[in-house]
Amino acid sequence: MKIFLLLFIAVFYQIALSQTKKFDVLLFGKSIGQTTISKQSNNNGLITYHLNSNSSVNAIIKTRSSNMEFDIKYLNGSLYSAFCKAVTDGVQAITNITKTAEGYLVKKETDVKKVTEAVTFSSMELYFTEPVNEKRVFSERMGEFVAFEKTAPGEYANKLKDVTNIYRYRNGSLYEIEMRKPLGSVFMRAKN
Repeated sequence: MKIFLLLFIAVFYQIALSQTKKFDVLLFGKSIGQTTISKQSNNNGLITYHLNSNSSVNAIIKTRSSNMEFDIKYLNGSLYSAFCKAVTDGVQAITNITKTAEGYLVKKETDVKKVTEAVTFSSMELYFTEPVNEKRVFSERMGEFVAFEKTAPGEYANKLKDVTNIYRYRNGSLYEIEMRKPLGSVFMRAKN
């Protein structure tokens, strides 16, 4: 009986330390894909985020597709490493970020740069935490800080290239992301 109780407590504790969120990817109100994000914590200060996203839409001339896989690790409240792989219409882009003594080494394809400022809040955390006091967010995919502003109660926005991302929260929980592009908006809406 004691073994069963200990096993139950261990399983319950592990579940309490992990969270998973699922989002439908919508274009013109129609589902074109799904995104799953998980966050797992351990007792040693390590937090691991994993994102997997797949979407596809038949355009007039050809099919457009986007597949992303992110693996992000935080150690004791700071970014420790990041692997971001994005394949858009068959073109692959990979970003690798590793912590160094001076900050971070960011490798994007053939480009290598250093980031010396500590990263304590990044885009992956937006799925799990409302950024109430954040003015900048580190984009793991871009390997740089981006401006971030509150635009309304529970609503925040940033701009990456030609896309404006709007994050919407209800009671501190992310329920929708709108990605405004020149030809229209793509939405990610929480399923759970």
